[in-house]
Amino acid sequence: MDKRSMRGNQMNEKIHFAKYMRIVKEIELCEKVHSFLLRHEKNPFHVMSIDEFGKLKGGFYLVKQLSQAGYALKPFRKIYADYLQTQYVKS
Repeated sequence: MDKRSMRGNQMNEKIHFAKYMRIVKEIELCEKVHSFLLRHEKNPFHVMSIDEFGKLKGGFYLVKQLSQAGYALKPFRKIYADYLQTQYVKS
């Protein structure tokens, strides 16, 4: 194997690792949101607005964690919906 193909393989490994880490981070955030909603006896199938989160203890902090991880609440809803599907829908 020449140096060019070795560098290409290393680059592919880095890209795959970055994608894997992003998926792990998304799952962790989804688990936090899910457990937060259940703990506060809220519908786990509905991601509330920032104002609604803020009315609950720790809600603004959770929204801040999403933001610091690079996720706005509105686009995060799709990620969370996909997570719920893996948790509740059996194939």
